[in-house]
Amino acid sequence: MKCTLGTYTKRSSQGIYQLDLSETQNELTLIAHVDNPTYLTTHKDTIFTVIKEQDQGGLAVVINGEVVAKHTEVGAPPCYVHYDVDRSLIYTSNYHGGFVNVYTYQPELGLKLLEKIQYNQGSKAHFVAPNPNTKEIVVCDLGLDQIHTYTVGSDHKLILKHTFDAELKQGPRHIAFHPTLPVLYAFMELSAQLLVLVDKGDRYQLIQTLSTLPLGQDAIRSGAAIRISSDGRF
Repeated sequence: MKCTLGTYTKRSSQGIYQLDLSETQNELTLIAHVDNPTYLTTHKDTIFTVIKEQDQGGLAVVINGEVVAKHTEVGAPPCYVHYDVDRSLIYTSNYHGGFVNVYTYQPELGLKLLEKIQYNQGSKAHFVAPNPNTKEIVVCDLGLDQIHTYTVGSDHKLILKHTFDAELKQGPRHIAFHPTLPVLYAFMELSAQLLVLVDKGDRYQLIQTLSTLPLGQDAIRSGAAIRISSDGRF
């Protein structure tokens, strides 16, 4: 099994690595020199990665170890990137800037910024990805305690459909989608809670709130992501 790893390059790391796991060896290999590829996603032989170069941050496309396209702007880099296979779009969320970018990439045309959605002051956009069941785009805003849902127009622009308001300082950070049911599991970083949401079409209905902490423990509240098994049971 091979895993692609993003890293921080402030010290000894040099970029993107590949971890080859087998019964006989565990080998870590540098496959691309990239500055601060702190989050990435892959599609076939293409890597879409966050980058930070001096005072600019953005998105880079890496193929066969080479950066073939990139888009950067002054400010902090994104914290999350997702490749939409159905639409051939790339979405990034920027925690420090409070915005979401939508890109398209074509080998002959390069990387193009299609849209930038800037949220209100205090926004900390932390997650953006399509719901695999509805194909709608879902954004977690940890700073504003909101989950936004968008449809995608024929011009690939995002159209706001509805917004779910979490409780103050719950901090929605990451979402997992049930593989067959209209259910979303939203992890709240600041409250260390899991919200179970049912997609009603025009809104999300909260049906359950669970703590992710051991009983009696609430001093340390943290967490980064949530995953669900392919059968939706775990």
